[in-house]
Amino acid sequence: MRELYRALLSFYPWEYRRRYEKEMAIVFEDLCRDEVESMGKIKAGFLLNVFSDLLVNIFKQHFNMLKKQGLEKYLKNTLSFNNYNIVGLILLSPILILTAIDFVSRITQMDLAHYNRLVYNLLSKTFLYKYPVLLTWAIIFPILAVILNLVPLFKTKKRFVTFAILILGLGFIAMIRLHDFVPCVVHGVFDRGVNQILPIINYCKSA
Repeated sequence: MRELYRALLSFYPWEYRRRYEKEMAIVFEDLCRDEVESMGKIKAGFLLNVFSDLLVNIFKQHFNMLKKQGLEKYLKNTLSFNNYNIVGLILLSPILILTAIDFVSRITQMDLAHYNRLVYNLLSKTFLYKYPVLLTWAIIFPILAVILNLVPLFKTKKRFVTFAILILGLGFIAMIRLHDFVPCVVHGVFDRGVNQILPIINYCKSA
């Protein structure tokens, strides 16, 4: 969890992170220690509160910087692209576009649990769904994007875009296994409520 927390700190604006990263890491260590001493272990509710507060604060700091610097300067200072990022985004662009098409088509048919057969039938007839090409953009490109963006992770201190690409790449790799499971769970939660999450997960395992 400590490694995950430190990784999430990289999403803060660079100036804010430079000033407060060490202090925030120490505070998190202290909170974890106190949780273990009082509860005997680190509970899920504790982690949910800590990480949700962290994510809210990250968005808040980016919004404050945007107001302070203006859009152009903010984009230049925060979204500092390097060559690895650009190549990574190019590699991820086919699966990003096709995932967006799939998601929108599921929304239009008002059923997130199942793919849109009409859209799928149209796409499956294109060259993108022929085996060698499908293997390339669905598996090989995301893996290459992740590997390439491990390099700037250690070479630069402005890692916002790098982390975003890593998360996207790893997410798409995981989606190979979970491409029907995740939409099924989302649909089930909206339809039956979050209190039915365990039966929904059990049902969607066969999706």
